Amino acid sequence: MNSKQSPSLRKSQWIVLLIVFLSTLIGYIARMSVSVALKSISQSFNWTTSEEGSLGGILLGIFLVSYGISNIFLSPFIDKIGAKKVLSISILSWSLTLVLASIFGHLYPMLLLSRVLLGLSQGVLFPVANKITASWFSESKRALATTAFLSGGPIGSLLTPLIVVPIIVKSSWQVSFYFISILGIALIPFVVYFIKDNPTGQKQQKKDDVYKRQ
Repeated sequence: MNSKQSPSLRKSQWIVLLIVFLSTLIGYIARMSVSVALKSISQSFNWTTSEEGSLGGILLGIFLVSYGISNIFLSPFIDKIGAKKVLSISILSWSLTLVLASIFGHLYPMLLLSRVLLGLSQGVLFPVANKITASWFSESKRALATTAFLSGGPIGSLLTPLIVVPIIVKSSWQVSFYFISILGIALIPFVVYFIKDNPTGQKQQKKDDVYKRQ
């Protein structure tokens, strides 16, 4: 078979890459939302400056703990049930977690729980993104694909205050969390429709790449 990819496969690849990029971008907006909204959250709890530093620090730090646990213990499910299912569940989970924080955010333990769940749901994000790019892109294009989806992280971090702060000013930090959750939920149908764990034509492309190196 000719090693050149069909136009339809190339189009599908870039659609999938865009979806993975958006998943990373929205994921970062979700995880950075508390950092940006912390001052407003502190005011809603009437925290002192000392309490904002300690209790707010716990909110930020507990995410990293659960994120690390998820990264180690939940990532193997990517190979067991497939990247598409894991990414869909991950996005849905972190979106619902933001809804949980919005509804019960007036209770500190619930807000803390939402951060734990957010970390658990996002710990698989980069492993699953790597799995998808490995499935869809040949080795000759994989570095470009990986760089593209990784850029969603810093771009998401940059966009978070531009999205969250105006919503807080106009309404509240809870509404900003609702908005971010809507972004995540809106992405799920595209994940389900476009992403395939074994894309047609890509297996042959990888064989051709191996043949070229021999």
